[in-house]
Amino acid sequence: MPLKTQGRPIELISGKLSLPPYGYVNNQWQWDVDTRRVPDGFTIDGSTATPRQWQGFVGNLINELAEFLWPRYDRDSHTWSGNSSEHALDLSVSDLNLMIPLQEKILMAGPVGDKILQRTHKAMFIDEDVSWPGSPVLPTLDSYLPNVSSELLNALKENIRKRLVGLGPAQLRFKEAFQRPRPQQLAFMLNRPFVHEWAKSSLTPAMISGHCFQSLVTRTGAYLVHRLDLETAGVVPAFQQYIVDVGDRRVFAGVHYPSDNISSWYCALRLCDHMYGEAGQVAKNFMVESISRSEVFKMLNQTISENRTSPFNKPMKMLSNEAGRPAKRSDI
Repeated sequence: MPLKTQGRPIELISGKLSLPPYGYVNNQWQWDVDTRRVPDGFTIDGSTATPRQWQGFVGNLINELAEFLWPRYDRDSHTWSGNSSEHALDLSVSDLNLMIPLQEKILMAGPVGDKILQRTHKAMFIDEDVSWPGSPVLPTLDSYLPNVSSELLNALKENIRKRLVGLGPAQLRFKEAFQRPRPQQLAFMLNRPFVHEWAKSSLTPAMISGHCFQSLVTRTGAYLVHRLDLETAGVVPAFQQYIVDVGDRRVFAGVHYPSDNISSWYCALRLCDHMYGEAGQVAKNFMVESISRSEVFKMLNQTISENRTSPFNKPMKMLSNEAGRPAKRSDI
């Protein structure tokens, strides 16, 4: 029997949820959705990719994710497609349940190794909440690297800024296809109590998480350039913690699901075949080690170890398989 909340029916049929898509985004973001710009440095077989090749890469990756993580929305038939549609409800409910302990972390100070940051995740989330495409999202880096030279810190920031601009609105290609409602939308439809932080940069579909994806892709590129300096300063672990905390804080704040991070990590890992030339495997190793430091990742691992039937099992297995797959050299 359909559930009803505020007059809108929510049909539960054989474990499937018939739900509306997120819908249109505002003019500013829609302009970026319609701009089919290829990210800087993205190559196919050693050559700069054409817009058609970039769209083909994204389309294939979307279809892949739709088979094991979250379905894509078909605007023509107004239905969700992909084998993951069979488990979309179970995944969403599990996401909401897992968010309860994760959201408690928003008021805590983040740990970096044996040290505790002086600022709470909420304070840093507010700093990282931006409203325009390609915005730097860099104010919190200083908190993680307080003892490095100003020269290295400024060089890192400038490199990351350039990479953020170069990456452009890549995450929007995925968002427009998956059309996943935000956690607060789904919680409302399921008539579940839910609290979340206000975020001006959350006016898009949930999957993939732009902050999580952009942070991993662009900071990894910056690491490759400044690797020796970061290693000499002994701050690589702190830098990796910073990278994943940017994405984790979006989950702590209630504006993204834990599985949104899975999709972002998966997409970032796949880009190692195309974005980093000869250093693709080095980049991938760095990403994998960074992801392992994520509090969301740790919670997901704990969940699947305790529940063999968890809907997170297959997505996490696929993520593990991708992490273990050797990167292809994108300069060949």
